[in-house]
Amino acid sequence: MAIHYRVIEKKNTLPNAKRTTCAYAAPKQVGKVSIKELAEDIADRTTLHRADVRAVLDVLSISTMNFLEKGLGVELGEMGNLSIRLKSKSTEKKEDFLPKNVLKTKIQYTPSVEMRSKLARIGVRDMNDLLSEGSTTGSTPGTPEPKEPSKEPTSGSSSETGGI
Repeated sequence: MAIHYRVIEKKNTLPNAKRTTCAYAAPKQVGKVSIKELAEDIADRTTLHRADVRAVLDVLSISTMNFLEKGLGVELGEMGNLSIRLKSKSTEKKEDFLPKNVLKTKIQYTPSVEMRSKLARIGVRDMNDLLSEGSTTGSTPGTPEPKEPSKEPTSGSSSETGGI
């Protein structure tokens, strides 16, 4: 596997720039995985049922926000940590700082050392290479292979009608 990127070229707007343009790599997603697909993958790798995994994933964001709102950081084991970060307008003195100086809040994800080392071992690949391969094989690049039909017995509710 490789991380796909595309090359973007932009006009260099820095004053006194030696180059008029600059080119850089930007990551390119080749698709997305739904929460249903994520739950199925986790269920396939564990002894848990897909519905149990889905229930945990659904409540994860609620629980995470509950702890972040209380000012706590959230450790996600080998995945890393979540915490709150602020962007603010500075003032000369501490006494002059007002709540309106806080311009933006965001959730900061910090990957664990293990996640960073795994990411460092993944290669990179120009998106144009992937696109040219797709045109020679006749398949759409980045499209996952069709999954085999689920071997789970069907019940009264189906995932297409909102059941889990």
